[in-house]
Amino acid sequence: MAHRLGPRRPQGVPLGGRAAHGATGGRPSRLATGCRWAEGPIYVPAWRQLVRSDIPNDRMLRRDEATGAVGLFRSPAGHANGSTLDREGRLVTCEQGNRRVTRTEHDGTVTVLADR
Repeated sequence: MAHRLGPRRPQGVPLGGRAAHGATGGRPSRLATGCRWAEGPIYVPAWRQLVRSDIPNDRMLRRDEATGAVGLFRSPAGHANGSTLDREGRLVTCEQGNRRVTRTEHDGTVTVLADR
């Protein structure tokens, strides 16, 4: 029997999140420029934001679902290269530069889950 390790994606939420999909009626669109290598978009329902990493620029960006505004989420970001949500909706991020895994709490503080 297979066991799910993370939260289930809500029905109707496409890969890339609602913030990337809804405004264009399902067609691909450019969300931002200036990234050298962006990856790992994750939609965070509690914040209504799409968060992604720009690894070479050592930053994480966010796109607000309501306004479409793109801004800085975290910099430096430890060359973050992957994120997911835990069962409580908190952002869990792998930081390859710091060689650690962190969790962003609901109040914005960062907790180190695993370090070197």
